Amino acid sequence: MINFPVLDQLQVNGYDLYPGSPGNAGLSVRLDSSASVILGANGLGKSTLIEIMFRMLSGPFDLPKLSSTDGLGNANVAATRIVGAARNYFGNRVLDGARHAVATLDFSVGSTAISVSRSLRDLSVTHITVDGTDLETSEGVFQDVICDRAGLGSFADWILVLRFVTFYMDDRRALIWDRSAQRQLLRPLFLSIENARQWTSQERSILELDSRRRNLNVALNREERAIAEESESAQTPDELRAAISSLQTMLADDGVSREELEGDQAALAELLAKRRLEALRLELALDTAKRRFEHAKLASLAARFPEHEQSAQYVFGSFLATGNCFLCGHQSPELRLAMEDRVAHHNCAFCGNVVEPFVADNVSDISDARAYSTEAEYANASAEYEVSKASAADVQSRLDGLRLKLAELDARATSSESHLRQLISRLPRAERGGAEAESGLATLRARVRSMNADLSEQAAVFRSFVDEQRTFIYQQASELESTFGRYSHEFLFERAQLSRTEREEKLGQSAFKVSFPAYELELANSGSVKNSV
Repeated sequence: MINFPVLDQLQVNGYDLYPGSPGNAGLSVRLDSSASVILGANGLGKSTLIEIMFRMLSGPFDLPKLSSTDGLGNANVAATRIVGAARNYFGNRVLDGARHAVATLDFSVGSTAISVSRSLRDLSVTHITVDGTDLETSEGVFQDVICDRAGLGSFADWILVLRFVTFYMDDRRALIWDRSAQRQLLRPLFLSIENARQWTSQERSILELDSRRRNLNVALNREERAIAEESESAQTPDELRAAISSLQTMLADDGVSREELEGDQAALAELLAKRRLEALRLELALDTAKRRFEHAKLASLAARFPEHEQSAQYVFGSFLATGNCFLCGHQSPELRLAMEDRVAHHNCAFCGNVVEPFVADNVSDISDARAYSTEAEYANASAEYEVSKASAADVQSRLDGLRLKLAELDARATSSESHLRQLISRLPRAERGGAEAESGLATLRARVRSMNADLSEQAAVFRSFVDEQRTFIYQQASELESTFGRYSHEFLFERAQLSRTEREEKLGQSAFKVSFPAYELELANSGSVKNSV
């Protein structure tokens, strides 16, 4: 979990928008635990005041493409230095350009008290204090302190938290729950620093590779069109011409086959992600059923032997639950099955002697019935989980087969293109132009194929990583949902609640999709009709 900033006091001096009074120049605002409301007509500087607080914490850095139609989910989440009008925002609002204006914000992150001062002219840091100690006045030092105290892996994640948790700015995409930000925000909130960084690194690598692939593909299409428009038929020696034509035809056919295989590969990779997600859900259900079954067995045991020492019942229960010997720690499945059979037949679990129940038969019978019922639930859950695993393994096997075929096509294309270049080099110089151009296109096609293969592989690795991290993100789900419900009740007339869901999104503009963990906000009006927001 991370620490959020808690604002204590803001002071602004030398800024003409907040001149103050003759005896009390500037502006000083204390932000205590009670609600603070700022009222005033348009143009008095209310939004500017909020912007100053934000910029004291973010400095001259921000997240790019916040207004992109693709949403924040597909943006490259990196802290980028702002320039131009964005950096001169405060100076452009006053006549003197905020030449001497300085703002100071006192705040805390966790148990650390921090004070930072910045010039409103260019947002450069002029003073930093941490727990009363002055530090070097540099952006690097400020960012390192913030990331360390907040428990975040990057300053970009800090800005992400500021924009979508701490502040509600005018450019927010949604009124209550920003779907585009969830994909990035859940990552630093619930994952470890190392896993959050790995998530960002893998996703960024995929987006960059996808961008390079698209640019190269555009160049390839442009060259193919140009050659098609400018090509002229040329006479070549029959044998060379026939060999070149045959190789070019084979490469073109292989290219078509490869496109079809890549489409099948993307579909299988998407299906595999769904199968793995289903297996994960069934694994969680299996774990719940197992715990219920073990609890029912212990309850049945306690009902039959209520006068036994608690320690003895604990030993029984531990062995029946795990199968591990309490003394040496080794697995003893035969003894475990024998003990379960003895208990089921009203015999002592250790010596096998017939033991009369110490309680009424109906109590022990009810406990037995519950044990049998939960055992059936556990068996069903286990069977469903095994079927799901087998289905995922089958899809994985088919996907591996496709990748092998693609690798074989790549190897054949590399060999054929090399042979094609050799044949072209044997043509008369005047006849090489069109063939050499086609050879250059083949090289471009090979690079596009290689990028497609790399993109597919990286997407598969990232899917698996997200599936693993989904468990950690949902570990605090119950607490998050209940806390949200409690706070929303204080602010809204409608009943509001969060529910866990999955949101399938594309990686960049590629065909590859990943199922990301997400939360859906539901509002129920007075007629009890739920509305997804």
